[in-house]
Amino acid sequence: MSWPSSPDGTRAEIWLPDPTVRAERERARFRLHLVHHRTALKNRIHATLMTFGYSVPVSDLFGTQGREILGRLAVPEPWQGPWPRACA
Repeated sequence: MSWPSSPDGTRAEIWLPDPTVRAERERARFRLHLVHHRTALKNRIHATLMTFGYSVPVSDLFGTQGREILGRLAVPEPWQGPWPRACA
């Protein structure tokens, strides 16, 4: 199979972004991945709190006061491990 050509006999051109543009796009994609992951972790923590009947007395659970509250909560062992890593 040959490349398509235009009526004047030249081959069709394609545009490839330069390495700088590709790097910027990759950084943007990776940042979006990290933001989605962070959101999933926060949602998981909120769901765990609801499961064990804890109310959230602060507006920002992941702010300074909220992290102190999370550190003092008593939750069963399987759910204690991810808390510090997810809140860091």
